[in-house]
Amino acid sequence: MGWLSNNVEFPKAPKTPLFVCFMSVSEKIPARTVLSGMVEHTPFVSEIYAFIPYLDLPNYALDEERAMAFITVHGNRGWLSRGDIETYFDDKNDWLETKPSPNAYTHFMKMLDEAGWAVTPIKWKDIDWEQHLRKRTDDGDIDLIPMEWFKGFHHVNVCTFCGHTNPRRLMERKQPCEACNFDPKKDETLVHADDPVGNSTTFSENFSDEWS
Repeated sequence: MGWLSNNVEFPKAPKTPLFVCFMSVSEKIPARTVLSGMVEHTPFVSEIYAFIPYLDLPNYALDEERAMAFITVHGNRGWLSRGDIETYFDDKNDWLETKPSPNAYTHFMKMLDEAGWAVTPIKWKDIDWEQHLRKRTDDGDIDLIPMEWFKGFHHVNVCTFCGHTNPRRLMERKQPCEACNFDPKKDETLVHADDPVGNSTTFSENFSDEWS
């Protein structure tokens, strides 16, 4: 198994909590199978994926695909539908507890840790799907995790006001963010440091509090 390729950078962050479900491809995916989601290559048998429950995705990905974001050991990111994950992947989180260390899964955890992500492994059966599929609204908050997670991922545009993961096609047409209605045609910048966000909280303070 190869590790992170030289031309793909692992997303980095200040030490940030992240739920991760480690899974691997359990069977060969038939040729010409069209996977539901955003994936740039066909997963191969035994390839390890780290699925990220509760990470915000475009509304259509949550509504239509019931999808979940992933990252591979090569740094490839995207998302897959719940149906495809449950069809072609097996939960491998037990390897973290029962198999000799180091192994491929502990190595993956170390890579995430070194990139600034404080990983909490979670089994597939324990994911709260109601929470995961809850769509962002104009709640006055900023979610900083998608900004770092999807940095350089050209299939989405993360809203610079609230942090929602918008479909790239939406933002390229300069449409308002589907979560907070931030309008790039009217608002040329984010929020100035002295401008209020939510209940008298400045953008800068909100940014720092979220990381904390």
